[in-house]
Amino acid sequence: MERVAKIFTIQIETPDGKLPAAQVAVPDIPLGLADLAAPAYELCNGVVALASKKAAESGEKISCKAGCGMCCRQLVPVSAPEAFFIARETLSSGNQHTLLFKQRFSDLRSRFIDNGLWTMLENMRGAEDQLSVAAEYWDQKLACPFLLNESCGIHAQRPCACREYNVTSEAEFCARPLAANVKRITIHRKVTTALAKTTASLVSAPPMLIPLSMVPHWCETNAALGTMRWNGVELFDRMLGFALRG
Repeated sequence: MERVAKIFTIQIETPDGKLPAAQVAVPDIPLGLADLAAPAYELCNGVVALASKKAAESGEKISCKAGCGMCCRQLVPVSAPEAFFIARETLSSGNQHTLLFKQRFSDLRSRFIDNGLWTMLENMRGAEDQLSVAAEYWDQKLACPFLLNESCGIHAQRPCACREYNVTSEAEFCARPLAANVKRITIHRKVTTALAKTTASLVSAPPMLIPLSMVPHWCETNAALGTMRWNGVELFDRMLGFALRG
């Protein structure tokens, strides 16, 4: 007997306003963490759109545009659902750039192992660690493996952290992204955090974020987690609960 999807009506209120009601159909079947990413990205897009609208009403203009990939040399944190989703959708044989992406990830890992940054990334824990490692990472000036012609090569699958990163200061300031003169729009509902907390609650572990540059290696090392399944409706409901709480 076919199991009917549950229709979720999502309407999240943030300091920037209320998201327009949207309906998401979630199948009442076992789903994995990777299956949370697509609906989470839609939720993230809505939150970012509200924040961008509020910024525009205040006279601020987002300076980010295609071909400006300076921010794509930073440490990008992703949640486990995003890591598994990105690996599945962009590093499989169905993607025309798969071989290029895989080689870039391999080259980046070799470079980081040689200079000791890989160990720092593996041992990164709290916010304080992330700040110091982020500075070290930026000093390397190495592009994201997914960067093509200074634009995102996986734009539709890009992580929430990238969707949430919108600069309103002058574009030239982005050459120093960790400096105080780089101004970004404020995002009041971090979907990356909601996904990380969802994973943590499912496996009874502290919330964890993975550097994007480590995604293939991390997914391979944690392959068992990627094969785990939970009821789809319960899984999505849990993630939504964390998103609503902010």
